[in-house]
Amino acid sequence: MTPEALLGLFLAEARGQSAWAWSSDAGEALATTQLVLAASAEVRGRIVLLAAEALAVPPDGGRYDSAWSPALGFLAERVLRSGAVLDGEQLARLVRFAGRWPAWDWLDTPPYDVVLDVVSQTLKGGPPAPDLATALRDLRIRLAVEGAWDGEGQARLQRIEGFLRPRIVHADAVLDPSDAWAVAVEAAIHDLDESRSHAWRRLLAHAATARRSAPSERWLQQARDRLGEVGPANLHRALTVWLGAVPLGLTRAQAEERQALRVTYASDDDEGLPVGLSDDNRVVVRGLLWVAGLVDEPPMVDLLQATAARCYEPIPGVGVGDGLIGNAAVRALALTADGRSRREALLEAVVAPRARRFIARVLG
Repeated sequence: MTPEALLGLFLAEARGQSAWAWSSDAGEALATTQLVLAASAEVRGRIVLLAAEALAVPPDGGRYDSAWSPALGFLAERVLRSGAVLDGEQLARLVRFAGRWPAWDWLDTPPYDVVLDVVSQTLKGGPPAPDLATALRDLRIRLAVEGAWDGEGQARLQRIEGFLRPRIVHADAVLDPSDAWAVAVEAAIHDLDESRSHAWRRLLAHAATARRSAPSERWLQQARDRLGEVGPANLHRALTVWLGAVPLGLTRAQAEERQALRVTYASDDDEGLPVGLSDDNRVVVRGLLWVAGLVDEPPMVDLLQATAARCYEPIPGVGVGDGLIGNAAVRALALTADGRSRREALLEAVVAPRARRFIARVLG
């Protein structure tokens, strides 16, 4: 029997109960509840998603009568506790649906805890995939907006923070592991031999101190020492991959502000817009670009120019991809002998007025 058919049978039997008298005991007594629990773990996982989706959709556009949200909520929680199997995409969808569940539609409170239990069992301390990380951030915002002032609410927020900031294996890691990009960079460094890995960690630690808008001479002198340990060719090889993989979009603060507005006003505006790196990781990228500016060779200058142009490219609904990283690439170009000659090419490629003024000033 298909998951859709099983869920339909459950709801048909549930409708024989009074919606106002619905309880977990009443749900356990239904024959179709036991029928659902006897299905395969994969089928149970699909049923969970069907029930969660029905709860997440507004009543006027939903597949089921909203008066039976308590029955759907009971089934979703009961099946999750039975050990339903969800792949990564399904888990992200479940968390995303959970972020839309209206608390007043449940018998007590939405079963956020059981959803977070499933996330914990799936991740086993590892980093979440990008889709799941986005869904977890949205759920965290929803819980904070609705109010998480009691101990249980704060504990849920802390659990979500723990999922978004899993431990990276090395004690000296400076990257924020809530970004998949950072996890990939850390994995690449972890696979190197001890001496090269140590050199890269020293370089990243210095890059993480790039908190000002422009590097000081003292900062650059320390960067030259770190660059000598890693090697210019190795830096170019790594940055060719890492810079091309940097996600561009809203800053985390912008994304959380817009999500809070969507939750508050029950709006879908701006949903699905891309989100860039965390602020800490953007600082590390800025520092790496400044170090790259010390490699006065055509391939590195080409990479810096391409990075600036990419970061300044407009994204609908966002603006430029990442002005901070784009500005850092321009600052790095200014450190090279050939960088100022790239001014006209960059001005031709960039349309954002503020970015154009910055390029003209720094490379003028």
